[in-house]
Amino acid sequence: MTYLKWVLTVLGLGTVLATGMVASADADYDQALKTAPQGISLDNIFVPGTTSNNQASIVNTANPDITGTQAAKVNNGKKQFGALWSTTDNHFDLTKNMKSSMWMYFGNTGKKAADGMALVFQNDTRGLAATPTYGKTVSGETLGVWGVDTDKKQTTPDKLASTAIQNSWALEFDTHLNTSTNYGNTGDADSFDVGISGPHIASNYPGEVSTYEMVRTSTLLPIYSVGYYATQTHAGTITGDYTMLSNGAWHHLTIDWQASTKQMTYTFDDKDPNTGKKQTGKSASVTLDTTKIDPNNTGQVRWGFTGATGDSYENNLVIFEEIPGLVEVDANATLTDMTQNKVVDNDGIVKGGDKVRLDYQLSYEGGKQEWKDVVAQLKLPSKLSFTKGTITYADGTSTAVDLSGLDSERELTVKLAKALSSNNQTATISFTGTADEVTEPASVTGLTSTFTAVNGVETASTVDFTLNPTQEVLLASLNGTTFSADDGDVTVKGRSLCQTVPT
Repeated sequence: MTYLKWVLTVLGLGTVLATGMVASADADYDQALKTAPQGISLDNIFVPGTTSNNQASIVNTANPDITGTQAAKVNNGKKQFGALWSTTDNHFDLTKNMKSSMWMYFGNTGKKAADGMALVFQNDTRGLAATPTYGKTVSGETLGVWGVDTDKKQTTPDKLASTAIQNSWALEFDTHLNTSTNYGNTGDADSFDVGISGPHIASNYPGEVSTYEMVRTSTLLPIYSVGYYATQTHAGTITGDYTMLSNGAWHHLTIDWQASTKQMTYTFDDKDPNTGKKQTGKSASVTLDTTKIDPNNTGQVRWGFTGATGDSYENNLVIFEEIPGLVEVDANATLTDMTQNKVVDNDGIVKGGDKVRLDYQLSYEGGKQEWKDVVAQLKLPSKLSFTKGTITYADGTSTAVDLSGLDSERELTVKLAKALSSNNQTATISFTGTADEVTEPASVTGLTSTFTAVNGVETASTVDFTLNPTQEVLLASLNGTTFSADDGDVTVKGRSLCQTVPT
């Protein structure tokens, strides 16, 4: 083979390999958008940061089963910095109780994933241009918010802290462990996670000196030399294995801010990504020193997501369900056995033939905007036959629900004719009908329905329950007469003849 042919062959192979890598990454990115959960539009709510190296953007999702949903793309390549920040009209209000919920995606590469992303609250004077102070290249360890540890000669963390986004608090979702402690890695920005055992969620103040500790290390060869690396203090840590974050699934996050106690609670994986049903998840709480993130006591902070990658990367995406202060709404589902006159609890029992009512209660709890043009994507429980549907509003008006659209999958789409607001705070979608007759006990799984508008998404799940057959009681008298009672109470007078039946 000639030298020229050899070079062309190597170049061709490199192109194939490079193309294959890009195709693989794009396949994961495309799959994430195709399986995206229902969220809201981010127009005029979040915008990309204004630094020249920012690679973050807002993209449309590709799931045909959802509507009006946009995603924040934080990172999707090597050596990237990404940041998306709230607009001025959508700052986080520290003086009020606030809640936000969102879905997050961290790729599908497990142990090879890097580096993660961070939810950041900041009052950096650079505003939309806030960024760590990088040198010639981006350091993935920073996750787009922490200090840049590239000076092996710094003995104290003062300079390191000054390179982070200032006046900030960050909640990191770290997919890649940075645990180098050798002299040869000092100055490589690869030691923040020393002492951490796996991918983790944790928080602290990126611009505070107390967040970091410089550790001295040395080498004897080729000559005696001393260097320093930085470790990071992690607060409110939630840890897991390499399937915790970058596992090809969307992960739900809820944050809850209590203004009076200054406590932030974050709960991860509190919804099932396949069904949307609420689950316990993993939770931690931290108390924030608001003087560190709001030194001028404005009561407001800009907030958003940042990310950074080094030589490895993952696809980082965020879809929002609820933006604090925009619309604050709630949804619940209640199943009532009207025959028994009781609410059916989770894992409760309903008897075949009983009259039932299913209520979806929607409530408006506040916000800058009305919750309008709400579309209810309902999934009704099986083995309940409904004959009537009604939507009743707080203002006393009501409309009928057309049940002809209920398909074989028990799905029904209903649009609310009225907006929910401070003047019309609730809407209840009610269905009445009868439990099916069965010949043996049947388990009915609860289903999650979604209530969607351009400015807020809520979900509500029905309970799991067992549908029991109607028990017919047969009473035989000594003279051969037989009585039956398939419902209600029966009073029997006389002598009972009992036989023990082995079990």
